[in-house]
Parts: sequence; structure tokens; C-alpha cells
Amino acid sequence: AEMAARDEWMIFDATNRPRSRWTYCATCRQSFTRALAIEMDRRRWRHFREAPVSKFRCAHLRGVASVLTNGGEVEVAERVEQEASRGLPPDDLGEISRAMSLRRTDPAAALEILTPLRARIDRCEDDAVRVYYTRALGFTLAQLNRSQEACPIIANCVELTMAVDGPESESALTLMSTHATLLYTAGRHDEAEAMLARVLALQTRVLGADHPSTRESRKILMKMLSLLDKAARST
Repeated sequence: AEMAARDEWMIFDATNRPRSRWTYCATCRQSFTRALAIEMDRRRWRHFREAPVSKFRCAHLRGVASVLTNGGEVEVAERVEQEASRGLPPDDLGEISRAMSLRRTDPAAALEILTPLRARIDRCEDDAVRVYYTRALGFTLAQLNRSQEACPIIANCVELTMAVDGPESESALTLMSTHATLLYTAGRHDEAEAMLARVLALQTRVLGADHPSTRESRKILMKMLSLLDKAARST
């Protein structure tokens, strides 16, 4: 399946219709390995960062940032997020993108941007927009060490992501792993352990035992169990 997807991508990559090419790539990304997905989206970034300012360009660059973030290239992803809203008049998506670019360097400023948008986003019927917002808000609160507040927001984001991308998509499983980590930080250790064990089982079955996301969840679970064991022996 991966070889067929790679061959089809090469056919679309040679077309002179970039909109068709990148729309196709966005719809079949789940077929690619992480390395190929990052390679594909780096090329998409090079194409669209020189394109005229438009919401279409903005949407594609945000997609690039998401893939790069999942691939562990966080600093590059943040630069892409900043480029995504360059030149666009302020709107809700642009403000969310701006907050995402600030959440690591200035999470307090990111929260100031996100908070006034919450009522409007809650009424939004576009699940993809709500995923983008809840992810930004949850991650920002986590960055501010406000895990108790971040937990229900990330839990909501997991549900929305499952509805948009599928219940066993890599994006949903990655968010579930993040949710488990937040639960642990918030002191809800039993829930965290159970959720992370479930995520690891799903990732092993869906992505494979050697997939980077699976290895990362396994490492987090082992560390979590080690800390819980030490705490139990010290009491």
C-alpha cells in the first residue's frame, strides 16, 4: 500500500495543477510513512510559502505545520504556523494560528489571544476548526502548567479528532497519548496509566511496534510505571 501510494504521489507531483496535487496528498497522507509525509509536506511548504496570500495558502501551510509537529520537527512547525497567517486580515483561524506560533515562547500571550475566541468557536459547526482551536487552547494551558484545566479540553479535542480523522488515526492516537500525560500530571495516575496502555495497544496494532509514535508512548508508559513504583515503595 505504501509503494502504491508513493507511486501515485509521484504522478500527482508531476502535474501542473498544484491545487489538485496538494489536495490529493492531503487526502491520502495516512497511507504514508512519517518520513515520506514530512518529505511531501516540506515540498508543499516550499510551494505555498511563495504563493500569493490567501486563505487557501493559509490552510495548506497549517496542514504542513500539523504534519511537522507530529513528526517531531516542532521548531520548523512553529515557523510554518507564523507564515500561515502572514498578510491575512485578522480572523478566528488566523488568530488561532498566531497563538499556536506563540504557545512555546510566550504561552501567556497565546492564552490572551485564544480566550476571547472560545464562545464563537464553541458555536462553530466546522469540526476541523474546533479541533484546531481546542488543540491550541489545551496545549497552551499545558504549557502554563494548568493541567487540570487542559485535561477536559484535550479530551474534547480527542473526540473531535476521532470524528474528523477517524478513531484510529495517528493524530487521534497522538492526542490520546498527550491526554494521558496530562492526566498523570494532574495526579489522576490510574486513569493516565489505563489510557496510555490502551493507546500503546492501538498504536502497536495500527502503526506497528517500531513506529516512532508507538516507541514514544512505550517510553512514556515505562517512565510513568517507574515513577508510580517508586512512589509506592516510598510510602
